[in-house]
This record gives sequence, C-alpha cells and structure tokens, in this order.
Amino acid sequence: MIKLIDLLKELNIRKKTPVGSGWQQSIYPYLKNPNYVIKKFDNKSDQHTINRYEIKHYLEMLKLYPEYIANIIIPKENSKYYFQEKVDVKKAQEDIWNVVIKVIKEVASDLKNKYKTPHDAANSGDFKNIELFWNAESWEDIENINNIDDVFDILQGEGIPMKYLFNKYIYNNYSKNIPLVQKLNPVYAAGIDATTFGEFHEDNLGYDKNGNFKIIDI
Repeated sequence: MIKLIDLLKELNIRKKTPVGSGWQQSIYPYLKNPNYVIKKFDNKSDQHTINRYEIKHYLEMLKLYPEYIANIIIPKENSKYYFQEKVDVKKAQEDIWNVVIKVIKEVASDLKNKYKTPHDAANSGDFKNIELFWNAESWEDIENINNIDDVFDILQGEGIPMKYLFNKYIYNNYSKNIPLVQKLNPVYAAGIDATTFGEFHEDNLGYDKNGNFKIIDI
C-alpha cells in the first residue's frame, strides 16, 4: 500500500533524474515503489495538477474504465506532480507490432491474387483509409516487411500500425482470434473513446505488472 507521507518524502527530498518523457511531461522513478512513477508537466504554468484539463479528463476516464487505465495519485491539492501506475510501453509496442507485421503480410499474401496493387486494395470498400496499402507501390513492398521500421518507411514516418488489426475486414478475417488482439481489443476501444489528442496510438499504453494492457496517456 502506498502511504501519502512516503509519496511526499519521495517528492520533496530525493533528487530526481528523468527516466523518460512524453509530449508535455517528464517521468521520474518512484524509488519506494517501483510499481509507480512520478510525472510532472514540463511547461511553466502555475496551474496545479489537479486543475489541469488533461488530469480532470483522465480521472473521468479512469472512473469509466478502471480495468484499462493506469491508476494515478495526486498527493496534495496544490501539487505540481502526480504518481502513475508504471507500465512497460516498450514491450507492449514490440508485441503489438510483431502481430501487426504477421497479420499484414498474411493479408498481402491473400489479396495480391484479387488486387493488382495494394493501392487498388486501398481504393476498395474494405480497405479505405489504410495508409500502408495506399503508400506501398507493390505487394512485394509489404511481403518484404521484416520489422516495424520497414512499416514506418512505407508510412513515411507517420501512422498507427495497431489500428490495422481493427480494420473491419482484417479483424473479421485475420486478427480477431489472436490472443493478443483479444486482450488488446477492449483497451483499444477505451482508448479511442477516451483520447483527447487525435488518435489513440502505441505510445499511449503498456503492460502493467500483471501483463495486462493499461492506458497511460489520453
């Protein structure tokens, strides 16, 4: 159990070195409890954490989706810090991307007999808005994908690979029975519903200590 007095001691006494950062926050270790990290917004605002729109929204979503959103603790009303349940983003990304690559290559192997090019498939009703097919010049481009860097090369550095697992056609015919997709599915849906900054992507979630997907940024 995390005691408030321990959180305040950790916050006010120990010198911190950031262990990571997000779009607008820095992340520090919480030395007394490795299951949590300390987060601080980077801007110079005097606004207290509890009054920030992002945190208010996060707490609302935490009430709606307690199973899928990492817990946060705000130690005091005027705090500029907060504490968040620690998740493993890197491992989650690797696992998701490995499944994306496997599924996309399987789709390409099947559809090259139906469509002359991936671009033709991207123009079909089933595959509209799948940038990977739209950008690839040939089916071989997709069949030769070996890692996530190859995917982002085709996507020209932009895109959300995991969303392809939930394209209606791909989900119904290729991905819905994959255990990782089944575990990810409700978390992905919660993320889509909860996000306030565009689309929900792989940087927004990770594995908790029990190996479950948890959202950390919406």
